[in-house]
Amino acid sequence: MSPSNEPSRQRSAAELRLAFKTMTAHRLPRVLALEKFDSLWDEVNRAAAAAMLATDALPEYIALLQEMRTWYKEVLKGPD
Repeated sequence: MSPSNEPSRQRSAAELRLAFKTMTAHRLPRVLALEKFDSLWDEVNRAAAAAMLATDALPEYIALLQEMRTWYKEVLKGPD
């Protein structure tokens, strides 16, 4: 629950994609970028799981997770 005792609202795939794009547009220090990425990744996964049960929005969340994974591998993780 949020501090106001109201349940937090689940963000849409479009809202989460905007948050991801905003994060990637900034040149954040690696540690901070990883923290933000992990938090956002978890939120998208929770939203995808909820969408799987309740809506037809699941493909949008899956596409976003794929985009995030690609960015992580190319930008944060670096070459193997």
